[in-house]
Amino acid sequence: NIELVFDAYLDGAWKSSDAGSSFKLSKVSDHLTINYGVANPGDGVTWNNGFTLNTTGNIGIGDSDPSEAKLSIDSVASGDYGLKVVQAQNTNAVYVDNNGTEVGLYVENTGSVGSSAYFYSNQGASQNDPLVNISADHAEFDQPVLKINNDGTGANAIYIDSEATTQHCMSIDNPANTTHDVLR
Repeated sequence: NIELVFDAYLDGAWKSSDAGSSFKLSKVSDHLTINYGVANPGDGVTWNNGFTLNTTGNIGIGDSDPSEAKLSIDSVASGDYGLKVVQAQNTNAVYVDNNGTEVGLYVENTGSVGSSAYFYSNQGASQNDPLVNISADHAEFDQPVLKINNDGTGANAIYIDSEATTQHCMSIDNPANTTHDVLR
């Protein structure tokens, strides 16, 4: 067990030697951690988990035991994003390559308010791509491309609110379909 401490000292308990911040780099119990604390000089430091790396290569940010994911982010402060990606290049900002047998992206919202997913675009008149593009390659004939489940206790399964003044609210184009309903 090895620890390298910045701006703190041990005097029966950890105490700060800096008015701004204290940091501790530790290798303890097969975990490499970076902890931080804020206290006035001479006052006790409460160590908060900033970063943990375990022996399987899993990383925890705010998670002292990231055994359940390659990257686990926990204890996000109120008002902060859990993950923010700013992309200024001509490529995908977030790319998920799923070669497994489960879903590629799973979003669970157990809060009492807020959406599970929200998409916003403000590209102006030059926008020529759809806000959301769902594409299925080699989908089996009896496999839906989009499936929406509603448990029946809430509102409509699909609700469209369009404020467009010059475009259709909904347009369906299916010229190759000669044997099935376009909308059912």
